[in-house]
Amino acid sequence: MEFEFSPVLNPAYALQTYPKGSLQFSRPSDKPKNDFAFAAIGVEIPIPGHHFVPYITATEGMNTEGLTISLQLLRAAEYEQAKNNSGGEGDGDSDARPTVYWVDLVAYLLGTCGSWEDVASRLENLKVIDPPVWNVLDARAHWIVTDASGSQHVFTWLKGKLVVWDNSEVGVTTNDPPLDWHLQNLANFVNVSPFKPSVPEWVQSDSAVGPVPFSGKKLPNGMNLLGLPGDFTPAGRFVRMYFLSKFAETEGTGGASRLGSVYEGIEAVQNILNSVGIPRGSLRVDHSKKNSEESSLDVLVGQTEEKKGSEDASGKRLRGSSVSSDSGTTEEGEEEMQWGSLKIHDLYNRLEEGETQWTVLKLPKEGKFLFRTYQNAQWRMIDVKALAEAKQKKTFRLFASKNTDPFEQLGVQTVSLTA
Repeated sequence: MEFEFSPVLNPAYALQTYPKGSLQFSRPSDKPKNDFAFAAIGVEIPIPGHHFVPYITATEGMNTEGLTISLQLLRAAEYEQAKNNSGGEGDGDSDARPTVYWVDLVAYLLGTCGSWEDVASRLENLKVIDPPVWNVLDARAHWIVTDASGSQHVFTWLKGKLVVWDNSEVGVTTNDPPLDWHLQNLANFVNVSPFKPSVPEWVQSDSAVGPVPFSGKKLPNGMNLLGLPGDFTPAGRFVRMYFLSKFAETEGTGGASRLGSVYEGIEAVQNILNSVGIPRGSLRVDHSKKNSEESSLDVLVGQTEEKKGSEDASGKRLRGSSVSSDSGTTEEGEEEMQWGSLKIHDLYNRLEEGETQWTVLKLPKEGKFLFRTYQNAQWRMIDVKALAEAKQKKTFRLFASKNTDPFEQLGVQTVSLTA
């Protein structure tokens, strides 16, 4: 996942557990309590309608029924419009459907749905909109839903209309453009094969170095994948993951599976994911170029703070808590976050920059949720089904304190040579 907004806390994400019966933090006309407990990795997002105080919103997770949902950025998405997108009750919108900000949708669905059928039914009767003045950040999303049956569906809103794709056999999703474009784009790579290519003898010619072009054993490894994209664009990552996963999963003719166990599946998937992880520094904004939107966005911040009566209008200082307003584990003490010097265009730049901050593996049938971070490649696992008896919401930072031993922080395990 490459999704970070907060330049104040680094990293700006955490693992949270949500017990059954806890109150959803979503907009609205409908504030349901969770029917199912779930665990999710969340991102700290500043919502203008909430005084620019950031809160951690779930971006991907799993509930006790084995339902998993992942949010991925999709700038092409366009949600429905509220008549008065103020985030409060009585906004003049006569639509009777429950209304939810899209940034809250993962938690909303994980807490109230047990299967894809439940999700589909709820989406048909739900109004999903942007948070207030969110358009300045140019961030939207689509969602990937997999349940314990193994089915996978992708959904979003295009031009205000709900669009759903059955993605059960493809099993791969990245970012822009929308999914149907990526599916059609696969036809441009039909030459890619898991088998080493050979050259017909009648094409070869004798030369000073032997028959050319080389064939068979004289060909270097990897020639069968010549043309497979190696870049980090959504299109390149989609094609790379699709073909590598198919080659790892099936034997070839007849479609027999090469994977005999869950362990072998995890082994294959983690290596495929390694091929699409974005390293830090390879995607960034040129800060030497002045952002053309800076002045107008600064005005927007000033107007918002003036209305809310910030503590220091000249310094643009706004305050919030470090992790969560709910009871649970937090960093020792609470940090006072100085969002005063923060401008919206700074947030926009943070969204344009990024690396793969965390990676997850989800086993819906087993109720296992595995994750690792950019700073620590060691897999850690949660037994989500055990959350059925949880009573309190808890928050866990995914990055150790700076005072921690660096090798311990990176998940390095010492191997004894004397034992």
